[in-house]
Parts: sequence; C-alpha cells; structure tokens
Amino acid sequence: MFEFLFKYSRTTFEQGEFLFASGWPVWLLVVVSLAAVMGIGYSLRQRRDSLTFGKLILLAGIQAAMVTLVLVLLWQPALSSDTLRAEDNAVALLLDTSASMSYGEAEMSRLQQAVAALNDGVLEDLSANLETRLYAFSEDSITIDSLEQVPPPGVATHLGDAVLSVLREARASALGAVVLISDGADNSDELNTARLAEIAGFGVPVHTVGVGRESIPEDIELESVSMTTQVMAGSRVSAQVSVRHAGAGVARLKVYNGDEILASEELDLPDRDGVTTHWADFDVGDAGVKDLSFVLDAVPDERNTINNAQFRVLEVPEDRRSILYVEGEPRWEYKFIRRAV
Repeated sequence: MFEFLFKYSRTTFEQGEFLFASGWPVWLLVVVSLAAVMGIGYSLRQRRDSLTFGKLILLAGIQAAMVTLVLVLLWQPALSSDTLRAEDNAVALLLDTSASMSYGEAEMSRLQQAVAALNDGVLEDLSANLETRLYAFSEDSITIDSLEQVPPPGVATHLGDAVLSVLREARASALGAVVLISDGADNSDELNTARLAEIAGFGVPVHTVGVGRESIPEDIELESVSMTTQVMAGSRVSAQVSVRHAGAGVARLKVYNGDEILASEELDLPDRDGVTTHWADFDVGDAGVKDLSFVLDAVPDERNTINNAQFRVLEVPEDRRSILYVEGEPRWEYKFIRRAV
C-alpha cells in the first residue's frame, strides 16, 4: 500500500534525502503557505453568520490543506537516493575459507555449498551490471580471480579485519556494497564497538549471507581448556573445560599425555543451549614436558568431531621447591596454598 501511494518503498524513503527540485527557498514556501492560510481565514470570517463554527473549521482545514498541497507541488518535491549504476560501481564478494567451512552435514562441505550457489547464476548476474571483486579470507583476506582459486582452509575467522581490509583498499574507488559469506562469527576478539564504528564510517552497506545450519543439536564442542602451564612433579592438576552444546546429554571427557590416558569421566550436560563448565582433575606424574590432549568422545549421530579436542603443553620441572609450612592443625589454607604453588 505504501509503494502504491508513494511510488517507492518505505526503506527507500528512510535511506533517501527529501528535497525540492525547483531550487526555490523553503522559507518562501512557508511564507506563501501562511499568507494563503491567512487569506482563507479572512474569507471564511466574512461568512461566519451563514455557517456554523464547526463547518467554518472544516472548510478552513480542507482549503488550507489543498492550497498547501498545490504550493508544495509547485516547489517540485523529490527524493534523492544512492543507486548502483551499471559498470560504474563495484561489489566486493568476501568468501570465508576458514577450517569450519570445510565441515559439512551432507555430501558437500559448507564451502562447496557456497561456491555452488555462487556459480548457479549469482556471479553471472552480478557481473552483468557491476564490477565484481572476489576475496577469500580466514585470518587475512586475499584477492582471487575466480572461485577455482579458493585457498586451503585457514585456522581462524577474522570477519572484521577482512571487511576493513577491503574497505580501505577500495577507499578511492566506487565500491557500492560488500557481500560477506560465512558460517560463523568473528573469533579474533578484536571486533569491538570501535571497529564496528570504523566499518560504518565508510558508508558502504555490508550484506551478510550465512552458510550452514544455525543450530546443530547433535554436535558438541570442546570450546576451551584453562589450566596452569607449570606444576611440580607428582602434583594433581585441575583444568577448567568449557563444553558448548545444544541440549541435554552425557559426554565423556578423556585427558591424554601422548597415548597415555590420564583421566576419563562423564559430563552431564543440562537441557539448555549454551556452554557448560567442568573441572577435570588428573595426576601429572614424573617430571618432563607433557603433551596433553583433552578429547570429547563423539555423541550419537555426531558427524563433525574436529572441534571435540583441545591441546595443551604442561611443563613439569625436575627441581623441587623448598617450602616450610607451619600449622598447628591442617586447615583449608593448606589446600589453596598447594594449588597456588
């Protein structure tokens, strides 16, 4: 209905600039409109004896609206908006090539699905009217000439850095839009409010296209492992593990030192979508460098197990520490001192 009455959509009006094409000053329109309204008021005042007060007000409103509308039309109202002109503007197409894009829930990976969708007429339609620039990114963004030149999977997804790199590169050119194709969020820990404000400052719209399912209930992820990097020989270590899941279930966590298993225990995952934190305790044994692996066994129907493991290095020096602890009887402080040491 809005487009039927005003020709353009509401979004076009919100993003465009309203102006008068006649070039006449707006203050003159206001003065002429007020003069016309005053003339209408004076004319109707002469007829106050033959018309009721309500009819006078109604007639005054209708006549004033009509005169104002005619005057506005004489000033030639117009809507100024930015449009992409064929061959004069460019579109930057950013394709996420991080490791997670190589996952897949069907016969094709997410990256293959994205490439197939682009080859299904999308690139051809864009290139017919606009200059299309292709970029691939994970940690850094690179320019590619075609989708056959997609690089090997990277180890991170730096969305903010990729978009800023393209915007800065195209600062002096007519870049009309950025299309970002990815399966996840920025994991650089640098996409803050200041970085988003810098992206918005270029005034170039960024359109995001998601690949893959938003929720994978049959998948669990060992998101992080927090632990000390050095302990004494024979100590017992507590590691904080964070497991991301989509629902209730039971997951088995195993801790390895090379091929030697140090701990194995079940984790109860609550019936909610989020992250569950658990403390895993294990003995480090003799001195030496421990190559630790924290692994979650696959749950039923889980296809992607690449994100089920985290690796840490733990140093156990041979030197013994001489600590004198004097206490009349064992108290809680001893446990916390031992853990701190």
